[in-house]
Formats: sequence, structure tokens, C-alpha cells
Amino acid sequence: MTLRIALAQIGCIPGDAEGNAARAVAACGAAAAQGADLVLTPLLALHGLCPTALAGLAAWPQLAVVLGQTPASAEVLVGGRPVARLAAGAPRCIELAGQRMAIVFDQDFAALAAGIDAASATESAVAVLAPALAEAELLLLPAAWPARFDDFDERETVPAEVARRLRLPLLCVNPVGGDDATRFDGSSFAFDAFGTEQARLALAQPALALLELDRAGRADQHQLALRRGPIEPRLPPEARWLRLLLAAIAERVPDRAQIADDGGIGAALLGWLCRRALGADRVVAADDGVARRLLPLDRSARICGPAAAVDLEAWAPLRDMYRSEIVRLALWLADDGANLDRALARAGRGGLRDRAGQPLPAADIVDEILQLALDDGLAERRILARGFDPADTARLLQAVRDFIADPPRTPVGPRWRPEREPQ
Repeated sequence: MTLRIALAQIGCIPGDAEGNAARAVAACGAAAAQGADLVLTPLLALHGLCPTALAGLAAWPQLAVVLGQTPASAEVLVGGRPVARLAAGAPRCIELAGQRMAIVFDQDFAALAAGIDAASATESAVAVLAPALAEAELLLLPAAWPARFDDFDERETVPAEVARRLRLPLLCVNPVGGDDATRFDGSSFAFDAFGTEQARLALAQPALALLELDRAGRADQHQLALRRGPIEPRLPPEARWLRLLLAAIAERVPDRAQIADDGGIGAALLGWLCRRALGADRVVAADDGVARRLLPLDRSARICGPAAAVDLEAWAPLRDMYRSEIVRLALWLADDGANLDRALARAGRGGLRDRAGQPLPAADIVDEILQLALDDGLAERRILARGFDPADTARLLQAVRDFIADPPRTPVGPRWRPEREPQ
């Protein structure tokens, strides 16, 4: 018997319940036309039991659908009729399309290690999941992971190892799109029961992949074998950043863009990206009443720079990138022919300033301290042990504390913390 499962990597916008549901139903229709038995959608595919979604799914009476919901839960439907509801922290097996499968969530992999001494996230995830999934033949993971600008591949490590240790294929789907504050990068994946990657979907664009699972054969009659599906090539980090930023600008700027040019590297890079994503004729120098205002504000400046006036209509596409990452991307583009040489020269002369307007150390030093404090959660003594100047470290750590505690400014949390180091 062959089980056909479709990974529906759809565009999801937080709060757009009807739009997300409509895109999920459309993906289910496309999957049904290809002969899918089951469709797995991301966490944001549904918000509550949307009547539109249920009515649309009734058109395929035999199609099982796992509709991801937020917060971390999933509604399971067959022919548009609800048959089960599952939530993070309580994995259990259900039977769909003739197979025993479990629906788990990314929190079950990222948070199970918390408070467990001398145990990795993988070890604790297996210890907690194994008893609950003893009868499962397959793991399904609906996710909603925000796009990251650091290690894109790190989040696959624990699911791959869990699949290998539990000897169960694991299929994960992640959305694309998003809003101004939260972007999703897609890159859905599937691992076989040996932890080997058998599918990876496109970065930053909608995709639908049909995967087939069969009995492994006489040597292992109780094992489902995952056939190799489409595997998108892994891109270098700079190429991934570029694709994510271009997709975000093309989606979030409906007409024209006006960039608040402060003469820095961020403004130069943002101008180049807008011309690439929208065309030079859609990038204007002055506010014409239609253009969307874009700010060259990066993560480093948001945390430790002078407070800026709140502009609710403006958008900062580079808001989650550290300054050193912006320089790195600009250098990569310049090597590839982009006209950013002057901006890079200016970036070398003018660095970051603190909230009082005083100059800070070089961006790479600032960013390393910020990452250790905010992303890795290290205590001051452990950061100082890396050899940084005590006065500069104290200024930056105070900036982190002030920023997080300052209600008028948008809070910043860690971009990714798979396993927090002990304090």
C-alpha cells in the first residue's frame, strides 16, 4: 500500500483567517488532483473552525487534512468533517488513511529539554515522545517558524535525530509570507526513519510537494519507507538572505517605495534591494502620497542606538539583521557586481552610536556582544571572559536591558535559541 502525503507550504499572514483558510483549501484541491491521501498544512492555516475552509474541504470526501492552528494545535478533518484535535505538549496517535500517525509540534522539540540537566534537546525529546508514540508509523510536524538570518539549517537537527532514534519518518511543513513584523521562510522538509533528508521545499515561496510512503519490505514489515521527493539545493547564507528580503519587499510594497536615506550602508542596501524587487521606476526619492516609506533600521541600531520617532506607517525590512550581517551581504553583492562600493566605504568610516549619541565599537564587536547577551542568554561574566572591553560590554548590556524594558519601543527577543547555554 502506498500512502501519498502532500506538504502544503502555503503563504500565511498572521490574523488573516479567511485568506489563510482559502489558500489552504486551494492547496488541498491541488493535492487531491494529484492523488493525495493526506495534506499537511502549516500552523497558521486555520484560526478556529473557519466555515469557509470546512465547506471547501467537503468537495473531497476521502481526503484527510491536518489543518495547523495557532496557538500550537491542529484540527484533523476527513472530507471536511472534524475527526480529532491535537495540541502541543500532548502528542498522541491517530489513524488516518489507514496508517497510525502522530501529529507533534515544533515546541515539543525545542522546549522539552528545558529544566532537564545533562540532557540535550534531542535526548529529552525522544524520552518524552517515545512512550506516547509507541504505536505510530509516521510523525507529522505542522510548524510556523519565523524566517531567520543566522543558521537556517539548525532547526532541522533535532527533528532529524528524533526521526532516526524513533525509527519513524518525519514530515514538516512551514509557511511562507507573513506580515511586516513576522516573516516565514518555508523550507519545509521530510526525513526518513534513518534521519536522512528525503525532501526539502523552496525557500520563501509557496510550494506543494507530494511524497509517497511504502512498506519497507520483508525485512521490516512495520516500517514505512519514504520515497525521495524534491530537494531544493542548499544556498549559501547570503543567497538565502537575499531571497528572503526580495520576497518580503515584493509582497509588502504594493505600489512604490520611498527609502529614508540616512547615508548609511543599510539605506544603500535597501535601495538596491527595492530596485531589484520592484524595478527602478517604483523607487521614489520623495513621499508622493502613495509610496510606502521604508526605514534602513537594523537589529543592532534598534537595540543600542538612539530612540527614533515612531512611524506606524513605515516598515524596516532589515529590522532582524545585525549591522555586521548587512555589511556582509553588501560585500557579497558588491563582489557579484552590485554598485555598493561607496556605501561600503562610508560604512567603514561611520559606525554605530548609543542612545546618547556616543560612538560604539566596530559593528562586528557590537553584534557579537549583543548576540551573546540576547540570542544565547549568557551572563555578563561569561561574555567578559571572551576578552571584550569591560566598559563597552557594560554599555551594550545596559542597552539590551533598556531596550527590552522600554514599552514605547518594539521589544526584541532572541532570534533562535535551540539549546540555551547555562548561565
